[in-house]
Amino acid sequence: MLGARAARRRDGGLRHLALQHGLLLQAAGRNRPGRRPDQALHRSVPPAAARVPRADRACQSRRRRRRAARIMNGMALGAAFFETQGLPALRARHEEALPFLAAGLVGEGSECFGMDDALSRDHDWGPGFCVWLTDEAYRAQGAQVARTLRSLRAGAGTTSKFTRMMGPNDGRVGVFPVTGFYQRFIGFDHPPRTLREWWAVPDANLATATNGCVFCDNPGEFSAWRDALRGGYPRDVKLKKLAYCCYLALQAGPYNYPRMMRRQQRCAALLAETTFITAALRITYYLNDAYPPFYKWLEPLARSLPILGSAAARHADELAEPAANDAHRWPHAAGVMSAWCDELANVLCDSGLMATSNTSTDLYAIAVELHRAIEADWLRAIPLAVPC
Repeated sequence: MLGARAARRRDGGLRHLALQHGLLLQAAGRNRPGRRPDQALHRSVPPAAARVPRADRACQSRRRRRRAARIMNGMALGAAFFETQGLPALRARHEEALPFLAAGLVGEGSECFGMDDALSRDHDWGPGFCVWLTDEAYRAQGAQVARTLRSLRAGAGTTSKFTRMMGPNDGRVGVFPVTGFYQRFIGFDHPPRTLREWWAVPDANLATATNGCVFCDNPGEFSAWRDALRGGYPRDVKLKKLAYCCYLALQAGPYNYPRMMRRQQRCAALLAETTFITAALRITYYLNDAYPPFYKWLEPLARSLPILGSAAARHADELAEPAANDAHRWPHAAGVMSAWCDELANVLCDSGLMATSNTSTDLYAIAVELHRAIEADWLRAIPLAVPC
C-alpha cells in the first residue's frame, strides 16, 4: 500500500494533469442515478483549484462545437445556424426586410431530403440556409442581405456554405427571389395551372422544389407556392404516369429479365432489373401522391411512404443483393419481381383510379385500363409506351 505522503503526491499529480488538459470531473456531474450532489462519489474540488484556464476552456468549447457539428445532420445544422447567427443578424441589420422574408432549407442537396451522412461531407457541406424575399424586396435589398449572410461565421471546425454562395439561379443557399427560386425548378413564374404545365415538369424537379423545411415565412408567399405543389399530380397526369410505369415494369421485369438471364446476357439482365425497380418504385410514389426524387434517393425515401413504401424498399433491397443475379439464384429474383407486381396490381385495383372494376393482377391489363381512364384527349392520345 502507498504511504500517506506518496498518496498525496499521486493525487496531486493526477489533479494537476487533469487540470492541465481541462478534464477535471466535477462532483455534481458524476453522480450515480438518484444521488444528490452532496453525496457525490468524488470529493468537491475547491473553487480556485477547479477553474480551468481560459485557453483550455476555449479549446474545450471548440471541441464541443466540432463534436456537435459531426453529430448534427445538414438540416439541423442549418436550422441552428439560422437561429443563432442568421436571424439575429437579419433583425439587427435588415429589420425593414423582415416582413417580406422567408427562410429555410429547400432544394438541391442530400441534406434537404434528410439523406446526408458522413460521406456527404466531402463536398459542398456546412451550415447554411436559404432566405427568400418577395420579388420587389429582393430587387431592393437582396444584395445587402447577401452581404450580411457572407459575413456570418459558423464557428471553429466548420465552414459556412455562404463562403461558396453563388448567384440566385445556381446557388443552393443564400438569398433568392421567391418566384425565381421556384421558376428554376418548375420552369414557370407561377405554380402549374393546366395539365400541360404539370406534364412539362420532371418528377425530380417537383420533389426538389417541395422537400426540406421552412423555418419562417412572414409574407406567406413561399409557403403558398409550396402548398400548391405538394398535393401531387392532377388525376389525368397521375393516370398517365402510372399507366406507363405499369407497362414498363411488366416488360422489363417478369418478361425480359428471365429471358436475358436464360441467354446469359447479364448486362442486359441488369439493365432490365434496374428498369423494373425504378418503374415499380415510381408507381409507389404516385400511389402516395408523392413525386419520385433523383434516382439515388428513390429507394431510401420510399421507405417512409404509407402505401407499399416499406414493402417496396424490402423488394428493392432483395433484388439488389449481390447474389440475386447469380446463375443459380436468378429464378428467385424473377419471383420477387412477380410478387412485387402482384402487390402493386392489388393496390391499383383497389385505388378507384380505373373506369372499370378491374380485378386482374396483370399489370399490362391495368396499364391499359388506367390509360383509358384519362379524360384529356390530347394526353390519352399519347401512346401508352411513350416514356414519361
